[in-house]
Amino acid sequence: MRRAALLVLGTLACGTSDRPSPGPSARPDPASRSGFTYRGLNHVSWWHDEYQHGAAQVSREQLATTRANWAGVLVTWYMEARDSTSIAPVALQTPSDEAVVEAIRDLRRRGLKVMLKPHVDVLDGSWRGTIRPADPAAWFASYDAFLTRYAALAQANEVEMLCVGTELATMSDARYLSRWSSVIGEVRGTYRGLLTYAANAVSPGDEFTSVAFWSQLDLAGLDAYTPLTDKPNPSREELVQGWSRNRNGENMVAAFRNWQASHGKPVFFTELGYRAADGTNRAPWDWEASAAYDPGEQADCYDAAFRVWSQQTAWMRGILWWAWDVPVPAANETGYTPRNKPAEVVLRTWQSP
Repeated sequence: MRRAALLVLGTLACGTSDRPSPGPSARPDPASRSGFTYRGLNHVSWWHDEYQHGAAQVSREQLATTRANWAGVLVTWYMEARDSTSIAPVALQTPSDEAVVEAIRDLRRRGLKVMLKPHVDVLDGSWRGTIRPADPAAWFASYDAFLTRYAALAQANEVEMLCVGTELATMSDARYLSRWSSVIGEVRGTYRGLLTYAANAVSPGDEFTSVAFWSQLDLAGLDAYTPLTDKPNPSREELVQGWSRNRNGENMVAAFRNWQASHGKPVFFTELGYRAADGTNRAPWDWEASAAYDPGEQADCYDAAFRVWSQQTAWMRGILWWAWDVPVPAANETGYTPRNKPAEVVLRTWQSP
C-alpha cells in the first residue's frame, strides 16, 4: 500500500498457471466458505528484529487461528529520494535476514504457506509508484541485486511464492520490459517457487493494466485499495454494490475480469485492506486520514469483499489482507490490522470450512 517511510533511526546500512510450490506445508488445505485458494494476511514489520520478538510468535499464533492458509512476509529496503538510483537497507529498520527467516519458519511450522514480499519505500515520503530514477539502468541493477538476494533466501527456506515487485507504477510498463525480463530470469535461476507481482489497482486504468511482464509470472497480483461508496456509514449491501459501481461510477469487478481475460493468468489480491476508521470505504489507501474509530465499517468492508469475490473464484483465487502487525493493537486503534477487532471474526468465518 502507499505507506510513507518511517522515521529513519539509523543510516543506510550495507547490510504459466499455478505450478507446484516447493516444501508443502504441514497442514492440508481444506476448502473454505470463500472458495479461495489463497486465504490469509500480510505479516508486516518495519523494525530490524521485531519478527524475532516473543510478541511476534504470539502474533503469528493468532494469525493462524483466522484459518488462513497463506501469509505474506514483508521486508523493506529504501531509496533516499524519488530520483535515487540505489536501493539499500536501513539500519535498525529493515528486518534482518535472521528475523525474516524466523517469521517464515514460524509461519510454516504453523501450517501456513508463505509469500515473501520485498518492498521499496522512499525515505523522503514519496510513494514508490511515483519514483523516477535519474539512471534507470543503475536502478534496475540495484533492484536486481535486492531481489535476487531475497530469491536465494526464499529458496533456502522453502518459501512457496515470491512477489517480484509492489506498486512500481512508473517502472513496470513496456519501456522497461527487457529490464524486467532480465530480473525475472535471474530470479528464476535461483528460485523455483511461484512468482507474482503486486500491481496498484485503485481504478480501471491503473497500473495493473500496463504491467508488461504478466506473461512471465505464475499469478497476477492486485493491491486493490479501490474506493467503494461516498458515504461514511454505508450498509453492507451498499458496500457490496460499490464493487460494481463505486463512488466514481466505476465497475471494478468488470474491470478486473476483463483484464484477467486479456492475459489468462490466475489473479489474487496481494493486498486488500481497510482501516478501523469511519469512512474507510471511501479512500481505503489513505492510511493517514484523521477519522473516528469504527471497527464496524472495517468488518463490513471485509464481509462485502468476501461476498463479491467468492462469486468469482473461477479466475479470482483469493485475498491476502493488509495487514497483520507484530504488536497487539491499542484500544481504539484505527489502523489496518483486523486483529482483536470484529473484522477478525469475519475473516475466521469466511476462511473456515
